[in-house]
Amino acid sequence: MLKNILSVAATALAVSAMLAVSANTAFAESTKKLTDDADILLDSQEESIENNLKKCTLATGWDTIIYTNNNNVSSYDIEDYCNDYFDNHDYGCGDKKSGVMLTIDMSSREMYIITKGEAMYCFSDARTDDLLDSVQYELSSGDYDGACDEFIETVEQYYNAGVDTSKDASYSNIIEAQLTPLEKVIKGFLYGIMFMLMGGLAGFLVSLGVRYAYGKNGKGASYDLDKNSSLNLTESRDQFLYKNVTYTTVSSSSSSSSSHRSHRSSSSHRSSHSSHGGGGRHF
Repeated sequence: MLKNILSVAATALAVSAMLAVSANTAFAESTKKLTDDADILLDSQEESIENNLKKCTLATGWDTIIYTNNNNVSSYDIEDYCNDYFDNHDYGCGDKKSGVMLTIDMSSREMYIITKGEAMYCFSDARTDDLLDSVQYELSSGDYDGACDEFIETVEQYYNAGVDTSKDASYSNIIEAQLTPLEKVIKGFLYGIMFMLMGGLAGFLVSLGVRYAYGKNGKGASYDLDKNSSLNLTESRDQFLYKNVTYTTVSSSSSSSSSHRSHRSSSSHRSSHSSHGGGGRHF
């Protein structure tokens, strides 16, 4: 009887393990993690990077994506462009769509990293800058395969390190991103009131200091001008020095001028405005 129970339990465990492996395999293969539209990687490199991205995704629970292109996206709107690309391709793991994506635009020589969901809180401003430094160095030297490997390794490193709680940690990029337009208006209004109060307090303290300084002076000393001064004129005469005449010519004329204003048009990409962190730079 005991032998039969143990046999059934062993079979159940084996089936559960097979199902778990199947689920993990399906999760890993569900989405392509590398899109090399700029064609900067060899086929063998693409296969290796794709596998590493899937392993990183499974290890961290963050969708880890690399996207290269030749779209010449300007620095002004590359943030929204990358954010939309991530959302439109349904990247992200879990309810919060957690993920990290490196975008490399070869035409504009611009790179950008966005973080979403749980990943945002492991990428402080300092950590994001460090990652950009590492990837920028590899890209600038033409080692595109090395840049991708550096990105993947650093993502796993920050996942294992957890949330950056060091005294120098700053998350200004994601805190601002999570505010709604109304919250941003209220924030600006509150900052305005705070600065006004600080200015009023400073002015009040200065006026008190001035009044105190004058109060300490006491009664001023008097000087008897009639008693202590004298004037004796020995000679008096009038002398004409010079004559100065100014002439002004008044004329009327009409003139017209035309002004030219230069216009610069740029394409913009509508952002989904979902919360994200990250940063970018040229390489």
